[in-house]
Amino acid sequence: RVDDLRRAERERVLFQAQAGQGLRWRLDDAEQGAADAVLAWRPAVGPHRLELLDAAGKVLATSRFEVRGNREPVPDQKPGL
Repeated sequence: RVDDLRRAERERVLFQAQAGQGLRWRLDDAEQGAADAVLAWRPAVGPHRLELLDAAGKVLATSRFEVRGNREPVPDQKPGL
């Protein structure tokens, strides 16, 4: 859960696979590039699907997950609280 939305703008989730040649990432039906490189994704609230594809586009692995967090900013706290 991400409570500080200003911080969330800077956060990234890293996806990495020990992949052979030609393997690619697809996140929510959008191609993300070669799977032998680290995918640095900015979390977005909602359900998601990450897939690992072979060179022919066949899905080799799928992971479904959900990002939950506040949709409104949390007020700043005073020092010492």
